[in-house]
Amino acid sequence: LSFSYEERTEQEWKGYPQYLPKGTHKITLIVRLNQAGNFEVPGAEALALYSPEVFGRLPHWNMVIKE
Repeated sequence: LSFSYEERTEQEWKGYPQYLPKGTHKITLIVRLNQAGNFEVPGAEALALYSPEVFGRLPHWNMVIKE
């Protein structure tokens, strides 16, 4: 899957594919943490820009990093 445009900030990432064929797609995001602790990972959301009935959502979850 390739994106024709991407927006990256410290708070979020947005990717806009030119075309997304029908079916299941997987996007992997690599996160680097610099210290141990409990982290709350925000949920993810995918929306079709011109078809609001097409969407997907994942809830937030917790990550524990031990030393």
